Amino acid sequence: MKRFLIELGITTVISLLLISFFRIVVFTVPRVNGYSMTMTLNEGDRLVVNKLASIKRYDLIYFIHPFTKEKVIQRVIGLQGESLYYQNDQLFINGEMKNERFLATSITQAAKENHMYTNDFTLLEKTGESMVPKDSYFVMVDNRMYETDSRKFGFIQVNDVIGVVKLKWFPLHQMQKF
Repeated sequence: MKRFLIELGITTVISLLLISFFRIVVFTVPRVNGYSMTMTLNEGDRLVVNKLASIKRYDLIYFIHPFTKEKVIQRVIGLQGESLYYQNDQLFINGEMKNERFLATSITQAAKENHMYTNDFTLLEKTGESMVPKDSYFVMVDNRMYETDSRKFGFIQVNDVIGVVKLKWFPLHQMQKF
């Protein structure tokens, strides 16, 4: 019995050390605060963020806000070296129209109500830059009525990105992979 308890203790300690290592280096499990990503994420949702994933357009990223220093989640719209603008609820990257399927329902509803879901703007108007600078991202919230994103505070630096949201795991009945 004594040997069993020793082995159980060693196994538990090793398991906790491995989990701690992975949590520090590979992933984190934040909770959503606020309504900026409504339709995709809601207040209180729990997520899995991969700290080692590469970032692509439309990824949800977890980062440190440049002014408030809070950790927030927003969607990558512009990558380094790209120019972008919105016109008539359409995103244009380097002059080419891009489809934002994750906003289709919201854009349709806004059109029925006779208004734009995303107001027209150019990158130059909002940031003073014609292109997304090196080692930076232009991010936007999905709840576009609130301009608490790069339209307001500018670009996100690569160093401020914690990771890419890969999974919404809670509430369990709304589990979703990104």
